[in-house]
Amino acid sequence: MALPTSFKLRIEDLAGFAYSNNDYTTTDDAALQQFLVDGCYDVIFRVTPVSPDIIDRFTTKTSSGSFSNGTSFDTYREVAHVYRNNIKCSSGKSRYHDSYADTKSIHYAHAENPVWYKLNGGLYVMPTPTSVTVDIYHLPDDYSINVDTNAITDFPKAYYEHICLYAAIRVLDYRVQEVVQEDEDPEMMGLLRAQQQKLQADYEGKFVIQSGGRK
Repeated sequence: MALPTSFKLRIEDLAGFAYSNNDYTTTDDAALQQFLVDGCYDVIFRVTPVSPDIIDRFTTKTSSGSFSNGTSFDTYREVAHVYRNNIKCSSGKSRYHDSYADTKSIHYAHAENPVWYKLNGGLYVMPTPTSVTVDIYHLPDDYSINVDTNAITDFPKAYYEHICLYAAIRVLDYRVQEVVQEDEDPEMMGLLRAQQQKLQADYEGKFVIQSGGRK
């Protein structure tokens, strides 16, 4: 489905505005932005277990010609792949960290068969990347989203409708809470709940379709 001119308009079409200070005529852009960001990560964590290779569609690259072993793993939101000198590293295990530097070990990591692993909260690449470039493909630290546009860097367009549905469901959560707090007409509550359930079913259905029916 083609998006309208902005994420905000699509969310409004699905659920109405998010409220700001109990004023339903004012759009809370900050809330919508956070809902969309949360939706991005919800999509990623739903689709990657079913199709692990699809993670490549969501990653960004950080390159360094002076990478230091032991760099905090928390520097990157989630590491998908590491390349040493343009050669993809295998994902190693911390229990073999001594063996990766031992030329007599079957686990020895050499320049043509490099390894990356996590140890004590640090990221390591073997052989030690001296004077070579290390490329780390990872999820963005946080997606930067302008709700008045319909584009997100490092996030595929195929999932834009997914995140709009996710955000619309969250908007309806806000609207339901407001109805409860203001003790409004129970009929309104029923309508909001029904729309929320419909959108939730639509959202879940998209993942079933894309997984070929697997859950």
